[in-house]
Amino acid sequence: MDNVNSEGNHCMNFTNEEIMSYLVKPLKKHPNICVKALTLDEKEVQDTNEQIRYVSIDEDKDCYFSFLGFQTSLFVLEEEFMFIDDEAKENIVSSHTYGNVVYEGNLRDKSHKEILELMYQISSILVNVNELEIEERKVSQTGIQYPKCEYNVKLVSDVVDKGSIRFSNILFTFKDNLD
Repeated sequence: MDNVNSEGNHCMNFTNEEIMSYLVKPLKKHPNICVKALTLDEKEVQDTNEQIRYVSIDEDKDCYFSFLGFQTSLFVLEEEFMFIDDEAKENIVSSHTYGNVVYEGNLRDKSHKEILELMYQISSILVNVNELEIEERKVSQTGIQYPKCEYNVKLVSDVVDKGSIRFSNILFTFKDNLD
């Protein structure tokens, strides 16, 4: 594995080629979604010299990724799922994370491919969701500026109707409905 996560470098400074190969191309295999790589001014990336800042997955659900280097966020159904560089977490305060789902798994021990594949897996779960409900349980606040939490994200989907899957501190649970 290349040392893309050396000290001083953010672990999510992805290249366009990495985003296209490990996130956009796999997402394009999903039926009924229109995936677009966008620049900072939200124009579709036409040239490899234009840095990808967003990946739009489903405009109807306002579902997209935002890439900042130290943090990547997935927005879906007005909720934010945050992936924060482990070294940047000391600068993140509770006002940044309040009301959001924060992935607490270690990212710096992963390659760019592994991080983007993780994001693809999570977005694949959420892309067919019609409703979601988030339960948050604070675990600790030791050593960081915002509280560490465990999340149970309850999902209603037309595709999957039962089961669950865990990614570190985030449990996704499929339900028939959220009544």
